Amino acid sequence: MPLILGLALGLLATVASAREVDDACANFPEFRAAAIFDFGDHVWSALGDLRTMEPSCRGTDSEWPYRTTRGQLESFVLNHRAALQHFDRSPPAGAAGDLPDNTNAVPAVPYIAKRAASHRFVIVNERHHASSDRLLTMSLLEPLRDQGFRYLAAEGVWQADTLRDRGYPISNTGYYVKDVVFAAMIRQALALGYAVVGYEHEAGQLPAEGMNAQQTRDYWQAHNLIARTIARDETGKVLVHCGYAHAYESRSDRWTPMAHYLRQAAGIDPLTVDQTQLSERGTPANEDPVRRAAAERGFVSGEPIVLVDDAGALVPIDGPSVDIRVVGLRTDYEAGRPTWMRMGGLREPLVVDVPECAAEPCILEAVDSEQPDAVAYDRAEATSASVVLFLPSDRDVQLATYSLSGQLRRTWRLPTGDR
Repeated sequence: MPLILGLALGLLATVASAREVDDACANFPEFRAAAIFDFGDHVWSALGDLRTMEPSCRGTDSEWPYRTTRGQLESFVLNHRAALQHFDRSPPAGAAGDLPDNTNAVPAVPYIAKRAASHRFVIVNERHHASSDRLLTMSLLEPLRDQGFRYLAAEGVWQADTLRDRGYPISNTGYYVKDVVFAAMIRQALALGYAVVGYEHEAGQLPAEGMNAQQTRDYWQAHNLIARTIARDETGKVLVHCGYAHAYESRSDRWTPMAHYLRQAAGIDPLTVDQTQLSERGTPANEDPVRRAAAERGFVSGEPIVLVDDAGALVPIDGPSVDIRVVGLRTDYEAGRPTWMRMGGLREPLVVDVPECAAEPCILEAVDSEQPDAVAYDRAEATSASVVLFLPSDRDVQLATYSLSGQLRRTWRLPTGDR
């Protein structure tokens, strides 16, 4: 019996008392470890069990770890609203902020690309549960390629994977690469000629004296980045995609970031871009006051923006030490699915009939027919007899429906000529 199923059965069996329900969430760390690292063939396979656990975790010490784990797995089936909502903290952030009268909004991608011309490293961060955060880096690939950038260093990629030889991402490429947008970002980088490298702290890379676990990880991330890019290529330029605070340039009492160590070790000033502070949340009330002020001005739309004054200078915004703060896109939906899944024209919507999902929700995946082990082009939870998928128009795909626990229900082929 797989470990995840065994844990689920042990934790979620019918309970005879409130104490047993509480015990299910008391054991949540063990369940979480299994849900993340022993998910079997399907990264979402613990999602149904997590949904069952919600009442027992609410109001306990495990509620926040539960919500982050639940949000992460919801994101893997592109339940974007649910992923954001589970990561929201309360109380709300307060009233909307103030912006100077001369504030303007400019598209983030050309602004960042222009600033990147004088840098060898551009570092963009993400929230791991927000698939849409990968789109900014994906959109930067082509304009930065035109400036000589040839490396995409991604926190989610495992260096041991033979990605370059294979030419497309698979499940073993990395945990977050199982997300369809992250995988699309990797595919696009490879298509544009980037070398995709991992740089995560590895076993055997020990801490320097006095370093805690966080500092050790970020220290080795920075040194791995250098060793795998500019140490081998003296003219190399690197686009780095990382999570959260790894992109911050200054240390604090609580955190010494990767970008700080990179600057120290390489003597290079990276261009750092944060899109976590000013991105959308599950509800507008939980969004940063600056973002809500931008929304009131009509600036927030379906593409990320940067706030500047009439002279083109960045509007000062309080926050961590980064060069540029991006106001993330607003998600619009089509038949319940995020329209940013069009990925700037790389994907097209298609209605797929799944009558078997009308009575019981299922997961629908579309993979490349010639790359059956690849990460899916799209993955969606279907709760009715049809669902919209976003697919490349020039590739035959293999479709499959699964139960929430990952049991196969049906497979069929969809050639490009049948669309």
